[in-house]
Amino acid sequence: MTTLADVTLAVARLCAEIADGTATGGSATTVVDTGITHPNDFWNNGTIWLRSGNNIGKSAVITDYASASWTWTFATLTLLCAAGDLYSVCSAAYPRSSLIGAINQALLEMGKVTTKNTSLTGLATTWEYTLPAGVSNLTRVVVGVSPNYSINYFWEEVGGKLRFANGYQPQLADEIILYYAGAHAVLALDADVVNAMIPIEQLEWLGALYAMRARINLVGGNDTRLQGKIIEATQRTETLKTQFLPRFGPKDPRLAAL
Repeated sequence: MTTLADVTLAVARLCAEIADGTATGGSATTVVDTGITHPNDFWNNGTIWLRSGNNIGKSAVITDYASASWTWTFATLTLLCAAGDLYSVCSAAYPRSSLIGAINQALLEMGKVTTKNTSLTGLATTWEYTLPAGVSNLTRVVVGVSPNYSINYFWEEVGGKLRFANGYQPQLADEIILYYAGAHAVLALDADVVNAMIPIEQLEWLGALYAMRARINLVGGNDTRLQGKIIEATQRTETLKTQFLPRFGPKDPRLAAL
């Protein structure tokens, strides 16, 4: 599975120069690397990603970089960073919030994916259920109690309702799992997972394109290197669009009239 932290780091690599290293020390709010030589405050407001150790898969906004002690400081992480932890850092040219915003823009442009909703529960002798908010265009309905699930083919979607054929209703306390073509959920936390049907390479390049466009709007169009990167990302995203099939499956057949 690919998480938001994975994609933000990948997008940052496409946009900017990333420093990778191995910590020589740390705490819940710091990473130290005595092998790094950058000016004081060089990394302020940038992003650090932890790629191993107690905090693997997490990132944080750098609040201070002290060159005298080779130390990055950031908001408290859950556990301690320590010597031997692998990390990556990016400058404030591409802030963490900007990377996340660009990735969510890319997901929106990439369109609908097969999405799962598990909020409905079977009721006794009930054949009609109101669909949860935001759920429509159902493609599959699965019913049962873990680990015994089965696809239900005897349903229809009418006016925001899910209707089962007589004799094929869920039983009391059954889980009703709905699959539908919907927008990808907004990603906000490092551990948020990208839907498995999203082509990751396409997401990374499109996210990088949005991030670089935001950057050039901020600094102006005189950065020829950035302009070149935008041209490359544009060409790459157009190529990738033609390589992937739709990101949601066909609707299951209905096997009974209602």
